[in-house]
Amino acid sequence: MKAVYLLIILVIVIIGAYAAYAPLAKKADKPQPKLAGPVGPAEKAPDFTVTDQNGGKVSLSSMSGKPVIVNLWATWCGPCKTELPDFQEAAAKYSGSITFRMVNLTDGDETVDTVRKFMKDNGYTFPVYYDTEQSAAKAYDVTGIPTTVFIDPRGNIVLKQIGMLSKEELQEGIDSLLARP
Repeated sequence: MKAVYLLIILVIVIIGAYAAYAPLAKKADKPQPKLAGPVGPAEKAPDFTVTDQNGGKVSLSSMSGKPVIVNLWATWCGPCKTELPDFQEAAAKYSGSITFRMVNLTDGDETVDTVRKFMKDNGYTFPVYYDTEQSAAKAYDVTGIPTTVFIDPRGNIVLKQIGMLSKEELQEGIDSLLARP
């Protein structure tokens, strides 16, 4: 008799698990948005100042008039390292039409020298900017890296992604920028 009760309980648990899982499975099959655009009216991209390769100060506001992609990353970040080859390729391909700002979150163990060595060791040629004072990280309230922000020529945020972009998602963001006047 005890075995019958256990069997009934097991059947009830299996039916309950299936009932809970079925709606989730249907939801997972629906296409999900890849990149998150700003909601509501255009949001101006916050300005920030970082350091270039020569130690000079560069601000985002000095880049108006051309689309800008800002990518905040670090050498110790696995997802950042995974997406960097795609950024290298895109920066070379679109250098005449989009400004790429690859902003390294340079603090603590992440130094200008470790970043320079990383760039050289990996053959990356895109320009790197150093956020030694966390100006960019604070301006974009960075809660996770990589973080990528697509900014139109008027200085408005078009798309923002926290987390790694696939090559297709990066291209989707580029296409969105290039489609804007």
